[in-house]
Amino acid sequence: MIDDSVSTPQITEYLRSLIKPNCEFLTRLEKQAKDEYIPVIQPEVVQLIRVLFKMSDVKTVLEVGTAIGYSAIIFGGAAGDGGKVVTIELKPEMVKSALDNIKEAGMQDKIEVLQGDAIDVLDNIEEKFDCIFLDGAKGQYVKFLPKCIKLLKSGGILISDNILYRGTVAQQGFIPRKHRTIIRNLKEYLETISNHKQLETTILPIGDGVAVSYKI
Repeated sequence: MIDDSVSTPQITEYLRSLIKPNCEFLTRLEKQAKDEYIPVIQPEVVQLIRVLFKMSDVKTVLEVGTAIGYSAIIFGGAAGDGGKVVTIELKPEMVKSALDNIKEAGMQDKIEVLQGDAIDVLDNIEEKFDCIFLDGAKGQYVKFLPKCIKLLKSGGILISDNILYRGTVAQQGFIPRKHRTIIRNLKEYLETISNHKQLETTILPIGDGVAVSYKI
């Protein structure tokens, strides 16, 4: 798994040692992601999601950024009986891989994959969700936000992954040109969700940074 944590390696290693191992199927998906250089949610973030789902009785989930379907399968399992996951992915090859993995997990009746640009797809979704998970293009989070707030139930949870971008959002001094736009947009996003009148937000330095927002 890609080492992109924003905590110290020692703390991360210790936290991960306390988490129960995943099943063989999810472990294999983690290896697939590593072999294909596809980032997936970190173990400590997975555990946070499982706890949040139980605390808030999350049953319906909308995800932006499917990749190989790893996180959607995690959500499907965490939501339990009656759970439903709708996940959006732009790349056709990722959609195919996700659908294969979802079928193998036996969750094809619980997880729906929508192909397309999330900016457009979000506008065509009408139902509201208990939880929305943002893990798509980091530079687009600010544009996704109003659409996500509209689709999130009151009392729902918005989880935004990779929001510290390997710690560079807090970096002082020179920033390589190729990262400047993403970092600027992420900083704007963090400031917006931290001060939004409809959200109560906390930012956690686990994985690559996670923001958890409660819709008031």
